[in-house]
Amino acid sequence: MDKKEDQAAGKPGSPTPPASENVLLGCSSWDDSLCPAAKEAAPGSLGHAVLAETAVMAGGQKPAILLTGATHAREMISTSMVTNEMLKLIQLGYMQKDPHYEKLLTQNKYYFMPIFNVDGSAFIEKNWVDFKKIMPKRKNTNSAFGCAGDGVDGGVDLNRNFGVDFGQIDDIVNFQGDGYKTDSITGKPQDAKEAYKNPCNTNFAGPSAFSEPETVAFKNFLTSKKDELAFVFNIHSNGNAFIYPFNGR
Repeated sequence: MDKKEDQAAGKPGSPTPPASENVLLGCSSWDDSLCPAAKEAAPGSLGHAVLAETAVMAGGQKPAILLTGATHAREMISTSMVTNEMLKLIQLGYMQKDPHYEKLLTQNKYYFMPIFNVDGSAFIEKNWVDFKKIMPKRKNTNSAFGCAGDGVDGGVDLNRNFGVDFGQIDDIVNFQGDGYKTDSITGKPQDAKEAYKNPCNTNFAGPSAFSEPETVAFKNFLTSKKDELAFVFNIHSNGNAFIYPFNGR
């Protein structure tokens, strides 16, 4: 019997899948066609993509760590970063029994959400498949905030749709310069606060905190896990920086 047959037969020494409390599929989207089966199974229960929970050893509650990617759709490398960390833990910690990674799996529980903004990510994917163009789509695709042009500027910036400091003009907005573009009619610099409320602005935060299904689902998930979550890493690719809550304060 070869190695593959050993594994299939469950012979001693063959890998045993790590215990997992659950693997959840959820969909919170302005486009129901993106994951209708998951939406029917668990409506509004989660953000976009698959949430894989890894728990190798039973007994006692472990501190949990959550990694999310693609809050801003155009930062596509952030999806790979989350997926790579998940695969690294499985490959090195479980398959190869590397002591460092095995210890990480033994001591902690991990949640992975590779794609937070599935609408924006699907928009980029469709434009690539149809036109071989990579669109710099940052926001979701909430059609209530459509803008003229190719669809890149419409929607809500999910990263600014949370309750903390909602609508506040911060250093990131000032750095990007979106609050100070010249008004096309008057020729004068725009008022930063007014520009921030413009639905076609890069940083448009939405009409109110948690107005978007993605952020509501994420809040609900965090609330349900608040007693175990120790760290949440929201991965971006805008620069070489580590920003701690809230906005580095």
